[in-house]
Amino acid sequence: MASIFRYNDEENFQLGVARVIDAKRAALDHQKRLRWLAPQPVELADHADAIVKLLRHDLSNVRCAALEALEKLTEAQLSPHGASVVPLLRDEEEAVRMAAVQTLRAMDSSMLASDGH
Repeated sequence: MASIFRYNDEENFQLGVARVIDAKRAALDHQKRLRWLAPQPVELADHADAIVKLLRHDLSNVRCAALEALEKLTEAQLSPHGASVVPLLRDEEEAVRMAAVQTLRAMDSSMLASDGH
């Protein structure tokens, strides 16, 4: 029963909260998830809409990882997302811009033209 009161001590409580936050961050690490999905085409395609949402993530490395994952989709699966990729050609980070170029190269150019880009 003494262990229940362990978290009444502020230092122990802070340490416990920090560990929970670290575990949450590790579980939600977008880059790790995208790397896991990339070699699995069926799962990757099933999560394309969620991956496209990561193109607006605050962290440039997450945007790059999302672009790299999208690039692994088939041309037909990727093309509907062209309008979401094109704005990243103007991203503040060069790595994101370069990843966007690579992703757009994998896309059917006629699909981009039909989107008005």
